[in-house]
Amino acid sequence: MRKKTLFFTGKESVMIARGSYKERILKICLNAELNGLLLLDEFQFIQGISTMLKLLTDKFGNLRILCSGSSSLDILQNIEESLMGRVRVIEVLSLSLGLSFVD
Repeated sequence: MRKKTLFFTGKESVMIARGSYKERILKICLNAELNGLLLLDEFQFIQGISTMLKLLTDKFGNLRILCSGSSSLDILQNIEESLMGRVRVIEVLSLSLGLSFVD
């Protein structure tokens, strides 16, 4: 059975971003067609992420990529002009549990 979703954290994803084997690793871990969803948490820690995302989105139209992170400044610095038209930034504000328990 082929997977439709693959999840990495930023530190694990460093392996994918390095070297010329990123496509082959993704094809082994996800599926040969790279048809599905790639989830990258804390993606701001991945060196060269903008280039990797550009190449993947240009080459594999059926691959959807969802990136999340905890440092908005680092994230915005990693999204370079090369991703224009390929990226949608959705800002999610911090949640405060204290507000939930107000009498």
